[in-house]
Amino acid sequence: MVEEFSERLEIVYRKFDRNLGATDLVAQWERCVDLVGDEEWIWLFSDDDVMGPDCVQSFRDALESGVRTDVFHVHMDIVDSGGRVMKRCRPYPGMLSAPDFFCELFRGRIDARMPDFILNKANFQRHGGFERFDLAFRSDTATVMKLAFERGIAALPRCSMQWRSSGENISSNMDRTLSLRKVRASVDFFNWVETFFRERGIPCPIPPLGRLHIVLENVAFLVQRFGLRVATKELGRLEFVRRHRIILPACIAFLRFQGSFYPNHRGL
Repeated sequence: MVEEFSERLEIVYRKFDRNLGATDLVAQWERCVDLVGDEEWIWLFSDDDVMGPDCVQSFRDALESGVRTDVFHVHMDIVDSGGRVMKRCRPYPGMLSAPDFFCELFRGRIDARMPDFILNKANFQRHGGFERFDLAFRSDTATVMKLAFERGIAALPRCSMQWRSSGENISSNMDRTLSLRKVRASVDFFNWVETFFRERGIPCPIPPLGRLHIVLENVAFLVQRFGLRVATKELGRLEFVRRHRIILPACIAFLRFQGSFYPNHRGL
């Protein structure tokens, strides 16, 4: 494929000797960024996703029009392994602040993955690159939040991409061991969120009890697979719960009877 377009496009193809993405996805992202060279922008596009024909032109037009941002968003639809549309995602507004991005995402009003964002490399490097969580779960969200905090996220018009939910990637894998690691990563992420907003001196747009409810929904998934003790232990790692131990009995009661609240909940 690369050879076919080599005379018309400046393409560098690199085949790695080791499949690092299978064990450390953030490390895989980092070594790809290391190959970017003197380019000003980074777009980590997965090999099984599909870029619309107008994406590059829309991005170039936005740059030429003087849009001031460090993070662009490309509209995304989610497809299955056969290319059939599973979900038509809601479009982002023209500009979206980092706090609003977090709020809209966890209220279920928008979707986000890593390949639907184009990042300014200098800003990316200035802020320390990717945020690390186990399995890179929530790493994309945290990275976008910190990179977009100063100037927000600009949505690219008239273009879209397709993100493939193949059943093999981390987001769609329901393996027993992975589900526990994803819950742990999610708790780590929400602890990071608390620190993120506190250090910037602004309130989190989702209040503590709202964030606790989100984590509870995820932790509740562990009860059926690992038992109440494991689920309670993971919930106890949440900073808000550690500071307000008085709410823990109510949380345990929720976990104990979680089947009545979320009988069809599939977890993370």
